Amino acid sequence: DASVTASLTDLNNSLKNIDVKWINKNLGKLDQTFMTDEFLQQMAGNTPINAVPADGAITTPKIAEKAVTADRTNFLSSNVLSNNYFDSTKIIKGKMVGGYFTDSDAPAYFKSDKIYDYDGGEWTIYPVRAYRIFDELGEGVGLENTNSNSEERTITVPAGGYFEFSGATGNVSVTQVNKGDTRLPYDVYRETQDFPTLNFTDNQVENISNRIIVGAENAEFIESGTNLFDPTKIEKDKFISGRYTISDLPGYFKSERFEFDVETKVVIYGARTYRIFDANGEPSHVQTGSNLGQVVITVPAGGAFDFSGSLSNLGVTQVNRGEVLLPYEEYTNDLTIPNLVLTEKQASQTTGNSSVLKLNKLDNDLYDIVFTNGNNVLRINVSLKARDNEVFNFIRTYLNGESIHSTGDDITPIRTIATVGANHGYTADVVGDAFPENMKNGQLYPSVKDVTNSIKEIDGEVIVKESYEILDLDSLLLWKAINPTLDYVQHLDDIESVAKVITTYTFYGFGKCRIDTTLIFLKETPIGNIGFMQSDKLASDAIRYVSGVDYPDVDFGSGVNLATYTDNVKINASHLVNENEPPLFYSDTKNNISFTMGYIPEQDVSNDKRLLQTETFWDFRGTGKSYPIALDSTSSPVQADSVFQVSGFRNYNITDEEMATFEVVESGEFYYIYIHSPSAHGVVNRALDIPTGKKIEEVINNGIDLLADTTGAGGITFSTQEKSYAIFKIAK
Repeated sequence: DASVTASLTDLNNSLKNIDVKWINKNLGKLDQTFMTDEFLQQMAGNTPINAVPADGAITTPKIAEKAVTADRTNFLSSNVLSNNYFDSTKIIKGKMVGGYFTDSDAPAYFKSDKIYDYDGGEWTIYPVRAYRIFDELGEGVGLENTNSNSEERTITVPAGGYFEFSGATGNVSVTQVNKGDTRLPYDVYRETQDFPTLNFTDNQVENISNRIIVGAENAEFIESGTNLFDPTKIEKDKFISGRYTISDLPGYFKSERFEFDVETKVVIYGARTYRIFDANGEPSHVQTGSNLGQVVITVPAGGAFDFSGSLSNLGVTQVNRGEVLLPYEEYTNDLTIPNLVLTEKQASQTTGNSSVLKLNKLDNDLYDIVFTNGNNVLRINVSLKARDNEVFNFIRTYLNGESIHSTGDDITPIRTIATVGANHGYTADVVGDAFPENMKNGQLYPSVKDVTNSIKEIDGEVIVKESYEILDLDSLLLWKAINPTLDYVQHLDDIESVAKVITTYTFYGFGKCRIDTTLIFLKETPIGNIGFMQSDKLASDAIRYVSGVDYPDVDFGSGVNLATYTDNVKINASHLVNENEPPLFYSDTKNNISFTMGYIPEQDVSNDKRLLQTETFWDFRGTGKSYPIALDSTSSPVQADSVFQVSGFRNYNITDEEMATFEVVESGEFYYIYIHSPSAHGVVNRALDIPTGKKIEEVINNGIDLLADTTGAGGITFSTQEKSYAIFKIAK
């Protein structure tokens, strides 16, 4: 009837308006039995019409780690360009490998990045404290703590697996990780070709002269796209949470460090937090408050920055130079070199010398100065705040990863009433028992105040500058008598100084270090032996050569084996080969390395002045320590406002097959050439990085015959007699 018809009509209309929310899913769901064969094939991707993502829909976070491997591409191969697979820029400081999936806090250690081996095989690690190995499924298959900071291990990594390891922070710059069961000589890690230093021969300079702009101060001519951010170099699940603090935080990343030689403005998009480092490596820390924070920062000359952001934003993170954010661009490292732009100094130094010098910061005050020349890598480890006076110190020297010279006490104190400054303090003999809380090993620390120092890499050199004042003993004792209950360390400004020491250490070339010191006496004071330099023996069985010395029963001219040398030898006027020529340098040699230390014969260590200022010229101890002397009690007491300026050097070199010493030292407007030959030789030629036609002048000479008195295409040519030596000078 009409009512039934109306009800059916209402029901039909209601069915048309059924919402998906009205469906009771518990009563059954659609499965493949409801689908046609054609539809099932489309879902499986077996037909031309597939359920495929849209272009650009798959983002980096959606790709599983190790899902894309080199063997599945036609553009990837190993991008490590050296024999060392250890990337020190990706370490996590303060962490030690513990269990397979746990790390422990260890301030003096680091944890490496993961090192993958898609083919599987043997790897050698040195030095290693602990390591762990994982298979392709991420399951642990090998774990060891060696309980030593100097162990070497060969491990086997399964195909598709990886390993991580920990070592001492002080060993970062010598850590070697290479494929195979044999440790290779230390090599600097290189992931992509970079151009930290350009070295050209004179002919090469002429060939590219039309592409050099001499005098330009900016050498940033390498371009690699507008986006400087390389997402392959991030540390996943790490977050910059403070100036020196990196925290574990899933979902975030820490970028690599971006370094700049000149002051540079940079825009960062995608930074949640960032740090800016000054030229001394001191950071400031800023939180942006947003995962897509956009900031414009100014990086100082010689400084750097890094930042943290969200892993989900890797695909949009942009870092570009300037103050305006550019449109997002994927990172590319395709390099173009439109022009070569050199400073005047760089252009003047374009010689055949292939040495590269780099400064590596290991910790707040610990640095490595690394010289690379061909297959030889020399590393000088130094500290800006060492020992109890917290002043600059040499620590140790390494050649190709092996320790060759212990130098922990190679900086020089000043001898006034007592030996103070450098690593020394006033002894109990002179201060009595007034400072029991400040005495360490019988010496009072600190004995200096107003210590300032810095270390910088500038124009191919590493320069350390330092100054400090030595506390005046009388003023110190008087202050303590007036303030017996106070700690003088908190009141150093109230205590007068007796002397001020200002020193510049310039590292250059391969293994060379020039030392320039100004010593200012602020009060009249008695003095003892003052040398401005000192050094321990190169090795206990090194051969030592000293030029210009004829000492009874010790043949320094032919060379003395320090393994059999036990005497304390003080050189005075009666021991000189030539009257009025005090010794200026000596060399220690062992295997393929030599160490030479000496004065540059100018200013207050010229021969004339030195003969007037001191009776003893050098103190060689039976322990192997070497103390040159520029001032002694002959000059005592020195008057207030007296100033002494001394230049010297301490150089490492690969051993010359014929000469015990052949060193070229730069100082001011001159090159100085130091030669010592134990044996007679006919024609000897040594190349020089000095222009041809330069006049060669004698400073001292005993048995070296110059065969040409100017520099030539071959450098310098001469002949030698037994135990001969000389110092020549060439104007720049």
